[in-house]
This record gives sequence, C-alpha cells and structure tokens, in this order.
Amino acid sequence: MADYSELGIPSPEWARYFQDNPNDVFAKGFVPDIASRPIEYLEELQRTANRNQIAAAQAKCKQMGWTESVVKTDLEVKSRSTGSIPIRIYKGRDRTATPGSPLPVYVYYHGGGYMFGTLDGEDANCSYLANELPILVVNVCYRHTPQYKFPTQREDALDSYLWTVANISRYGGDPHRIVIGGISAGGGLAAWLTLTESQRPSVDPGVGQIRGQVLGIPWLIQPSIFPTHLLKSPEVGSYHQCQSAPVLPRSKMEFFERSLAEPNPTDDFVDLNEDGLQSLKALPMTAVLVAGMDVLRDEALLYSQNLKRVK
Repeated sequence: MADYSELGIPSPEWARYFQDNPNDVFAKGFVPDIASRPIEYLEELQRTANRNQIAAAQAKCKQMGWTESVVKTDLEVKSRSTGSIPIRIYKGRDRTATPGSPLPVYVYYHGGGYMFGTLDGEDANCSYLANELPILVVNVCYRHTPQYKFPTQREDALDSYLWTVANISRYGGDPHRIVIGGISAGGGLAAWLTLTESQRPSVDPGVGQIRGQVLGIPWLIQPSIFPTHLLKSPEVGSYHQCQSAPVLPRSKMEFFERSLAEPNPTDDFVDLNEDGLQSLKALPMTAVLVAGMDVLRDEALLYSQNLKRVK
C-alpha cells in the first residue's frame, strides 16, 4: 500500500512565504464560489485568469530577452469537428535546421483544468525551452470548458499531434524524433495521447513514433473515482491531505471535473492497478514531475511506479 504523505509537508521556504504574505490568495488557495454561477461569470473568470497569465508571460519573456532570441510561427490546425486549433511553433533564433539535420520536436499541452490557457500565456514556458535546447516547441491551444466539453480536448490533442507528424518537417522539425509533454490537464492529455499512439501501428515505421513523454503534475484520474484502495489509507492520500492546498485545492479539482462533463469517468484511460500494466509496456521513456502539496500528487506517483515495473 502506498503512502506519499511525507511529501505533503510544507517546506520551510513555503512556510516563510505564507507567513510573510498572508493576503496572497494564490498562496492561500482561495477559490471563489463558482459552482453555482452562470456561464457568463465563468467566461469572465476565464478571461481574467488568462489576461493575468499572459501579462506574466510577456513580462518574463521581455526580462529574459526571449522576445528577440526566439522565433515564433502561428498556425491554425483543422480539427475533426468544426473550427480549428491554434498552435505556435518556437525555435531559437540561432538554431539552424538543414535537410540533413532537422530539429527534434516537443509537442506541449498547457495546464489549467481544461478551462484556462492561451498560446500567449505559455510563451514564457515554451520560449525558455526553445532558447535553451536545440529543439522545436509546438504549443497547442486545445479548446476549453465551459464552452467545449469532453472529448473535445482529447480530439484536439490528437489532431494537433497528427498534424505535427505530417507537417513539422516543413518548419525544420524531425517527425522521427517527437516528445510529448504537458502540465496538469495538459499532462493528462499527453499521457492519454502517448498511451493511445503506442497501441496504434505506424504506417511509416519510425515516423510519428513518440520517443518520450514529460508529465508535469498530470491529471490522470477523475477525482470521483480515485483508487484509494491503492493507498495505505484514504487519510494519507493527496486528495485528503492536500484538500485545502494552495493553487489547486480539492474543491477546484472537483469543479474542473464537473465542467469537463466526461460522460463515463469510470472508463478511464489509465489503470493504476497492477492488472493494468500490460498496456504500459509499449510506452517510451517517461519523466514524471510532481508537487508534494498537490491533490494530483498520488496519481502521478502511482502511475510512475507502474511504469517502473514494466521497464
């Protein structure tokens, strides 16, 4: 039985920050009463959060000089339903790709509970990677709740990935060397996409085969069906220990789950039980990052534990 509760003890640095900034609602994990509000309120909350994230990303890019050192290309990818999916390709200005040496590709899906996120809001994260590494970064802005429900987000993730496989060579990228990654909800999309693609034979061997996945605090399991039987006790679980945690308390996760409106959350793509290991054998190398005071902590560590068992 697993017990990761020792990771949920606040660090001395966090305790000092919280003490010195008692009015920081971000640190306190303040969540407005959004469950009973009309959609107009949710859309305004969405716009406000996105504006704040964009302003922070722009300030960081300017401070670090990434507005000059990174070249960005905006495109629209056709979705399988109506509309299109905005993507942005990042490349370091001094990175050169030739016909004989295209750049590896990192396809990135942002976090935000499937509700928040924009291309501009991820500029700092993606520019940093493109500036530091000899790669192309493909930033995907999948469609969000409350306007778009499940499975739109997964469809957009798959459509944008398939577009990348078919077209990234035009932009100097190597379709033979693609890594998928994401944070929180985006980490869940990356995990689902990698698992799905690992079970689908490639028409052209090597092309489009995902070489690795990077899962940052991934949302893998709906809160309502978290497998507490895999833990030493429900009390040591992250959904209990971190229910009032900063940034992402349990109430917020449950709201995101309701907004996503997955019709059958029990039919989840990740089986954290040991009998689900067979489906993991074909997965590529994986990096999993967690935060100790996060309700998503335990599912990521349980998934990581199962990945280690099959490698």
